[in-house]
Amino acid sequence: MKESTLIDALKCGDERAFDKLYEIYYRLVYYIISKYIKDIRIIEELVNDVFMKVYKSIGSYDNSKPFKVWISVITKNTAINGYNSLKKENVLYSDEYINSIPQEYKSSIEIEEFLKKFLDEEEQNVVERIVFFDYKFKEVAIEMGLNQSYIQTKYYRAIKKLKNNWKDYKN
Repeated sequence: MKESTLIDALKCGDERAFDKLYEIYYRLVYYIISKYIKDIRIIEELVNDVFMKVYKSIGSYDNSKPFKVWISVITKNTAINGYNSLKKENVLYSDEYINSIPQEYKSSIEIEEFLKKFLDEEEQNVVERIVFFDYKFKEVAIEMGLNQSYIQTKYYRAIKKLKNNWKDYKN
């Protein structure tokens, strides 16, 4: 079933359409949140919050824009709000929290550290969206409010930087 058909069905209250969109976008939503939050339990809570927001506000979704961009913006805002709440509670950097991160997620933290070490924030955002979220250049340009050719140039230069620094980083 096409995404636009699923969205139209969801707008009519079809829960099967919601379940299918959840299945399609779960990994993307999870990954975006995990960029801000590392505690798996909190990530799962925020993932659920995102999908509840999507369900409740699907009527305001503009079909002329990519759904992936719309759900990504909701996810990023939810993650930032969650991060700020945790920061206020002073939960983010406790030893208990660091030790609670499962080994399989530590490799994604290493990738994030590698990107941060060699790329500026804008380059990180472009690379993450294209490589991890499977965005098209046009979708990244829309989301970031930039020209598509600028995004392509940013991406290729960032990839070149990463390739040039990979050997040094691994040693």
